[in-house]
Amino acid sequence: MKRQSKLGINYFFSICLIFVFFLLLRCSTYHSAVTSNKNFAYLYNPVSSSLHSQFYVFSPSDTKSEIFIRIPRKEILFSTKNNETKPKAFLSVQYRVKHMVTNSFVLDSGSLIMDIPDTNKLFVEFPIWVNTVTYKRFFVSLKIKDISSGNDEETFLTIDKTSANSAENFMVFDQNENLLYDYITTQGKQIRVQYRYPQIKQYFIKWYAQPFDIAKVPYSTTSDVLPDFIEDTLFVVNAQEPIIFTKPGLYFIQTDTLQKEGLPIYCFGKDFPNTKTPSDMLGPLRYLTSKKEYLQYLGYQNKKLAIDEFWLKAGGNIPRGKALIKIFYNRVLLANIYFSSFKEGWKTDRGMIYIIFGKPKYVFKAPDVEKWIYGDLQDPNSLSFVFNRIVNPFSTNYFVLKRLDFYSSIWNQAVYTWRDGRAYTVGY
Repeated sequence: MKRQSKLGINYFFSICLIFVFFLLLRCSTYHSAVTSNKNFAYLYNPVSSSLHSQFYVFSPSDTKSEIFIRIPRKEILFSTKNNETKPKAFLSVQYRVKHMVTNSFVLDSGSLIMDIPDTNKLFVEFPIWVNTVTYKRFFVSLKIKDISSGNDEETFLTIDKTSANSAENFMVFDQNENLLYDYITTQGKQIRVQYRYPQIKQYFIKWYAQPFDIAKVPYSTTSDVLPDFIEDTLFVVNAQEPIIFTKPGLYFIQTDTLQKEGLPIYCFGKDFPNTKTPSDMLGPLRYLTSKKEYLQYLGYQNKKLAIDEFWLKAGGNIPRGKALIKIFYNRVLLANIYFSSFKEGWKTDRGMIYIIFGKPKYVFKAPDVEKWIYGDLQDPNSLSFVFNRIVNPFSTNYFVLKRLDFYSSIWNQAVYTWRDGRAYTVGY
């Protein structure tokens, strides 16, 4: 009996140790997957002193990928140091390419110093080459620093080489022959598409007309999932001719319709990323209204009257109503710039949180995860949101919020604050 009791205790103790081990492992894995030591909040803050670069990845071969980098000229300091007769900027670029699955295997790394003459253009643009291999997904950590000013930026990019039909196998140029970094165009404009294999003579284009749903509230019992992508029209164009967008929607360009991969082009409203028309301004108000109330506003023939009525009621007077409109729709604008995917940024999970709560104080990133924190890191009452990238052929910028019942009270408090005439901001 004594031996059986001892064995039982040892067995119970062993089970507890195993449970604690896996619990710690899970927590450690979760923490390392979601966070890093770098705060990336400046990426979503338009007035930060850091650089705000755009990136375009093109893979012309099985072993190489080209990363184009575009930086607003106003964020770079040009000078005539080092006995230069004409102003130049000096940028340091460091990169590391890792296999997405293992996260430890470094395929390529390097450091470059770019000396860039001032051309007085709106953007500074240059490419770098990195080693990659086919049939794999990679993430690239990039660090860019303006040596003269000290402004810098660190970010992650993904490179998907699992298929020769994915977006990274195409070069897209706007009607001014500039790279279309975000794949976004507007009605009436045209683009030119260049595939990595020039012998391709035609492209198949699927057009999706449906207006994709806006994000569900953060405490919803169901998360946002990928919609059923069923094309409304399929047509063929000559690969050597420009493509003109006659109507808004999602355009999916393919060289082979039997493959799931392709090049997505997003044709939003003519004022995008701004929301200038009353009809466009009404959409984001769904986050601040009940379903019944929103349907009533939709029924107004004069949508401007609906907008004015809502904000005048919220503000209590015209000046405060105008102030609320300025803050709210500036957040909508920034959400469209930062978070657009196959649908406008304000409709996405990150866009919803950004509009209602404002810019986060901390953003921690991993290749497929973002964690936003409102408040201080040491404050147990700080608010955090975790977003996971959903890999799909239509966008690399589609992240879904991990929804929790806990968010119900803070969401309702934020909505009440907006409707009580005050812009909601937390964490600053």
